[in-house]
Amino acid sequence: MAWAPEYSSSKPLFHVGQRPVSATLFLIGLHVVGLLFTSLAFSLGHSEWKLPFLFSSQQVFQQKYIWQWVTYVFLNTPTFTFLLDMFILYSFGKPLEESLGLKRFLAFYFALVVTGPILFTLIAPWYSIQLEGALAVHFGLLVAVAFLFPDSQVFFFQISLRVLMWILFGLYTLQFLATQNYSLLFNFWLTTAASWIAVRLFQGGGLDWFSDLRTKIYTKKHQIQVVKEIAKKQAEVTHLDAVLEKISKSGMKSLTDQERNFLEKARQDLLKKENR
Repeated sequence: MAWAPEYSSSKPLFHVGQRPVSATLFLIGLHVVGLLFTSLAFSLGHSEWKLPFLFSSQQVFQQKYIWQWVTYVFLNTPTFTFLLDMFILYSFGKPLEESLGLKRFLAFYFALVVTGPILFTLIAPWYSIQLEGALAVHFGLLVAVAFLFPDSQVFFFQISLRVLMWILFGLYTLQFLATQNYSLLFNFWLTTAASWIAVRLFQGGGLDWFSDLRTKIYTKKHQIQVVKEIAKKQAEVTHLDAVLEKISKSGMKSLTDQERNFLEKARQDLLKKENR
């Protein structure tokens, strides 16, 4: 893949002897440990060992298994999908780490990890969701690179990375719909959206569309309020004219209590304006 940007320097997470270990390599190591743990559990006939580490919105909500917000993403099985997952993590995690810096990269990665589980925990009383694996999180890395580095291309396909991102987004969406795996689908969509929002914040543009929408709504409400105030003042002027005309014809004694109060209020308002 051809990366367009010039990377900023990023410190390693730690050193093993003289060898620096990046955050990306450390995360790959955690995934490999999760793979070994899962494989060992299945080989010994104890697949239930991984149950406390899968994300279950019901368990987190009822039994406070908060660690599941993170641990679910490191449970892997020895399949070709795992190799593809690690390839994506290395290919897109490394340039992101170099570009964003160590702290922001780790914050970004774990924000993608916990965003879905936290929101799903909030709706646990109404809808139960279970999650396993890092497909959505690592796709979020691809999304970030595609939007941060818009000129990036996949050389073996001769297409832009952003086009590849949309192709994969459509394929994954269709896959989850076909298998009726709505939990993974919701998490996939949510993580993709979280990645895009984070990219907008990293770029310094913020959520311009949200600001524009908020401005339009405020302007519209202000316009409506101004129109209402103008209509109210016109009605008061019309009513005042009618009261004054009644006085000229029948005198002050002909006014009702309500009309007297209205006239007094109009007088007080006029005095306040003159005092200003």
